[in-house]
Amino acid sequence: LSDGAAVGDVTVGRVHDSIAQRHDQRVAADDPVGALRYASLASRLYDEKSIPADAVDRLAHAHQAVAEMLMATQPLTPEGVVDLNEADPTTLEQARQHFTNSAERFLKHARMTLLGDPEVSRDALWAAADAYDHAGDLDHATKLFGEFVEATHNDPRQLEGRYRLGKAWLGRGGYDNAIAFFEALINDNATSEEAYLSFVPLARAYLLASDWQDHERSERLLLRVLDGQTFTPEAPEYRAALLELGALYRRIGRGTEAIERMAEAIERYPELINDPGFTFDLADANRLEADAIGERLRESMPGSERSRLEGIRVERLDTASNLYEEARTALLGEDERRRTVLEEELIRNALIYRADCAFDKAGLLALRDPEQAEKLYRQAIRRYDNAAQRYAEDPAALSAMMQVVNCYAAIGDLRAAKIAHDRAKERLAELPDSAFEDTSSPFNRDQWEKWLDSAVELDRFAQAEAE
Repeated sequence: LSDGAAVGDVTVGRVHDSIAQRHDQRVAADDPVGALRYASLASRLYDEKSIPADAVDRLAHAHQAVAEMLMATQPLTPEGVVDLNEADPTTLEQARQHFTNSAERFLKHARMTLLGDPEVSRDALWAAADAYDHAGDLDHATKLFGEFVEATHNDPRQLEGRYRLGKAWLGRGGYDNAIAFFEALINDNATSEEAYLSFVPLARAYLLASDWQDHERSERLLLRVLDGQTFTPEAPEYRAALLELGALYRRIGRGTEAIERMAEAIERYPELINDPGFTFDLADANRLEADAIGERLRESMPGSERSRLEGIRVERLDTASNLYEEARTALLGEDERRRTVLEEELIRNALIYRADCAFDKAGLLALRDPEQAEKLYRQAIRRYDNAAQRYAEDPAALSAMMQVVNCYAAIGDLRAAKIAHDRAKERLAELPDSAFEDTSSPFNRDQWEKWLDSAVELDRFAQAEAE
């Protein structure tokens, strides 16, 4: 039937009105699923060219309500966002589809009402951008928030639109654009809520745009959030800034300050101790600080100072080793089907870095306690072997295998070192070229071959075999 066509007293318009009434009843009864069913039924009375604007709007809101209902069932992080580690992936995907359907209908409604009712069109455009943002479609969200910001000037959502546009650009990797929006908010509207909210994402954008080189500007912004004048420790922004600052110090090699900030975070937010990602980062901060102390120990210094630093280095290595194991155990205890690629990398790296801690501690004790040092080297060998076997198809296994060579060389077992070295070369030959694609390994195949040929003194091995 076309609108107005009749079969007896039944017309499309009357059927539409009747269905719309039932839709409204379901909305009033807080039944989003039932409301969506009636909104969908009403929309099927028309083709895309003839569907009225109110039917499109009704369907957009219905999809939005169902998406929000689904998201309300999912656990949240302390920052108030969905905890992706605990959320149900099927429910998240269903919500994403509803948000996308909602966004498409809101955008259609915005275009349909642009000339006849600009205010309604503006509201629909905002709703479309918001729905795309919630769906994770940052390309569309960026485009529509940008359109909203350009088309409106007196709307009270103008500042929020600019803030969310900056966030969308940050999520897309458009760091320079994100910086421009956040800086403009802070400079032009310094006392607005959106300006204060921009501090942490702007600090992150500075770091990501400069590959962590522009850390001074980021540090100043984060310290401004933490000065207590704008945010209290209970605010999500304060928590985010504290964690970001700890990560910043860890990345730029200021290990002591990183550990201090992360310890402060645990004191303020005790639930962090159950976050394996945070535990891994804290382990990393301790290990990297131990490395920095190791560099200082290469310098000339009084014996008392050397002894003090060596003691601190041992403590850092022991702490790092224990924390790596805690993080790894926690991650292995999660459902394997729900682990992210990043979590799989953390499991692998925790295993290898824990072996590194034993190796470094052994080197520190080699002169004053050779027996204990040998025990630690053999402990490191077991851990490196475990990593090499678990990740046989990963170039990271080559690094673990070469460390086995170094362990055997350190305890004087040159024959075992030569065997381990040959195994590493065999493993390299077995790896397909695809293993070196999309990996965090610093070497390609040719670089690994050169390193394996030069990393050990082969003439010493040959001599040892001849004796």
